[in-house]
Amino acid sequence: MDESEANPALLHASILARDEYISYLIREFRTRRPLTRLDWDALAKSPEDVTVRLQRLEQRLHVEIQKEELSLSLERARISREQVELQKVRTRLEKEIRRLGATAADKSSASDLNASNSDSGGWSLFRRKK
Repeated sequence: MDESEANPALLHASILARDEYISYLIREFRTRRPLTRLDWDALAKSPEDVTVRLQRLEQRLHVEIQKEELSLSLERARISREQVELQKVRTRLEKEIRRLGATAADKSSASDLNASNSDSGGWSLFRRKK
C-alpha cells in the first residue's frame, strides 16, 4: 500500500483483511494436519537417539514460538502506534474542517451584512461623512 493512499478506513480494512486471511490459513493448516495425540508410552520405549532428537525439536519449537510471539507483539505495537498517529491526523483534519467551515460562515455572514448595508437604498444619504 502506498503511504499517500493511506487513510484510516483503508488501513482498518487492510488490517481486518489480513487478520481474516491469517485465520483462514490457521483453519486450513489445522484441517490438513489435525492434531494427533502422542503415545507417551511408545516414546518412552523408543531409542535414546530418537528421544534426544525429539527433545531438540521441542526446544527448537519453543524458540520459534517465542520468536513468533515477539514478532506478533511488535506488529501489534506498530499497528497501535499507527492507529494513534492516524487518530491525531483525523483530529487535526476535523479541527481544520471546522475552522474552515467557521471561516466560510463568517465570510458569508459578512458578505450578507455588506449586501444588506448596500441595499439600504436612500438611507446611505443620511449618513455623515467625516
